[in-house]
Amino acid sequence: GKRACDTKLDHMPSICKLTSLLEEGAVQYRVLAAFILGGFVVSSVSTWQSRRLAYGMLCNSTRNLIISISSNVPADEMYDKCTLIRWAILAYELCVLKARNTSDTKEAYEYLQALNLLEEDEWDLFIDGGNKNNTVFWWINTKASMLQSNHCISDTRYQILSDSVTRCRERGNDLMSRNDKDQPGPYVFICAMLVNLNLLLTSISKGFEWAIMLHDSGARIFVEPIIYVDIFILFTYNTIFAMLFDLCSALYNPFGPRPIDIPHIKTSQSIRRLAKEISIGELPISMHKSNDLRSSGFMECDDTGRLAELESKLSKAKTVFGKSMLFRPGKNVTFEEDDSMGTFDDDDLSVMLNE
Repeated sequence: GKRACDTKLDHMPSICKLTSLLEEGAVQYRVLAAFILGGFVVSSVSTWQSRRLAYGMLCNSTRNLIISISSNVPADEMYDKCTLIRWAILAYELCVLKARNTSDTKEAYEYLQALNLLEEDEWDLFIDGGNKNNTVFWWINTKASMLQSNHCISDTRYQILSDSVTRCRERGNDLMSRNDKDQPGPYVFICAMLVNLNLLLTSISKGFEWAIMLHDSGARIFVEPIIYVDIFILFTYNTIFAMLFDLCSALYNPFGPRPIDIPHIKTSQSIRRLAKEISIGELPISMHKSNDLRSSGFMECDDTGRLAELESKLSKAKTVFGKSMLFRPGKNVTFEEDDSMGTFDDDDLSVMLNE
């Protein structure tokens, strides 16, 4: 039979021209969408990284606040010290709950109760409207001010505590920072429209192309590998192109429970353990020594051969390098944790803080 789009015969001019027009349109949209989508993906990944960075800074600020409280509040005021440390952890957890949009929910109350971070009427006294974390920071500053007024801590120590509270509040007040980090709505709409039009035109163009191939070769096309390879390429292309756009929603909030999100449970467990051990206040013997020249022995360590051997052993440990994600998409690169972390009991912290 006649070929559908033979340049000489061309007995189906409307279909042939439509197919050619669809191919040209698909190419034009593909080029335009590639540039726009590239910038969109870079911006989404950058926002995701900045929010994870903000979480890391909050964790460091919380640890600094706990250390400042333990170092500057005297041991004679053990109840006040433990209360301040508990409030520091409570403020940290509320900052994360706020980023998850769950700080005002019943589930948040049950979560904080399970961690033994709430006492008496504290939940009822929180200021609503996303200010629960700020309320706790206010309590910490107020309590520190009371200790200063009662001459339990000096003005200098109060200033240190106040500065630590301020830095911690600045780091964790709004981890999501939607006002300055969210993608503009019109920009997202244009990207979505370009991606959808590109996928639509590409699919329709391929459909007409396959229809012409079927008309020209009949059922023989189904025994040729070209049609199946073409279908596979179209499917994977459309899937990957759509997934690149969906990256915006997948990376929008890194504070969820997914494997790609921040491991908040392990991190908060580490912070609570730090708080527990610091509350005990067990110091090394060297803390009380003076005029002992043996403390400078670390300056005389010249055994470079031994150090090189130990460094070589460390470099072979599984905790140094993560596994490649090339053949394991969707799975996190994991690192081994200290087994002792799993034995930490939050009830021990509750007892210590309530003493």
